[in-house]
Amino acid sequence: MSDEIVNGTEKVDATSFRGDIIVCCGGYEGRFELDTVEAFCLSTSTWADLPPMPVECNSLAAGAYGSAIIATGGSDRKKPIDNASLFDWQEHEWRKLAPMETARAYPCGITDKSRARFVVAGGFNNKELNSVEVFDINSERWLKAPAMPTARTKCGGAIVGDYFAVAGGDAFGRPSNTVECLNLKTEKWETFPSMNIHRRRCAVVAVGEKLVVAGGLTQGDYSLDSIEMFDLRNRKWLDLPNMPCPRFGCGACVINSQMFLVGGNEKLWMKAYSNRLDSFDVMSQHWETLPSMAHRRLHPAAVSIRL
Repeated sequence: MSDEIVNGTEKVDATSFRGDIIVCCGGYEGRFELDTVEAFCLSTSTWADLPPMPVECNSLAAGAYGSAIIATGGSDRKKPIDNASLFDWQEHEWRKLAPMETARAYPCGITDKSRARFVVAGGFNNKELNSVEVFDINSERWLKAPAMPTARTKCGGAIVGDYFAVAGGDAFGRPSNTVECLNLKTEKWETFPSMNIHRRRCAVVAVGEKLVVAGGLTQGDYSLDSIEMFDLRNRKWLDLPNMPCPRFGCGACVINSQMFLVGGNEKLWMKAYSNRLDSFDVMSQHWETLPSMAHRRLHPAAVSIRL
């Protein structure tokens, strides 16, 4: 049963959610940073509010492990932050974790679920960063990892096979098409074939052994609707069907073979902040538009969990 209507979005009680859930955290709505969190239940196509994060921020990184969500870094508009916090769905509350060693806005981050670690790379703090930090979920301690070969910000990251892949972003002040991958077994960085298009503020996810990069901004701040996919087996980039609209700065996550894009900027020009949710099935190559969030969000973080 619906509890309320918020900005035209029907909201329900999140405690009723079961199955696959998409969670969207923080972002910038045009006037101020957000601490609000919204969750979408895939089986019922409904949104619910979750407790707000401890800090208001955008351009953060987030990951999920079990029913827990980890949010790190970002910006409070004045400066990059080193904050790290964890939301436990069972406890239904946020708690602060030990901060990162380096405050960073626009990092990329993803959970390495097989090793129970959350990896955060790059970002910006007075300069583009190449440092990498790893949060050990069991010990709740931050560990150092080998630095990226290229300092970059506004990039995307994903775990594909045994690699932590970092794609695109701003390097040397310009959009990049480079892809650098940390081999999680050897802990050494490798350079993969470059993307076809230079992109920053793009969405990056992994579907099986495929790396998918969507949207972003290219040279001249031109907003992209194109998608390309890298197959780890043949080491080649392929073009996929375009997004429903040009888009950058959105949150992204994966459920099975589907990539979900949340929020961002959805026009060819700036300040067209979005509350839309779209899914793309990599297997069928079919797009679907799902019910929108209540809040428009630029540079939110999105994760998927299963209850």
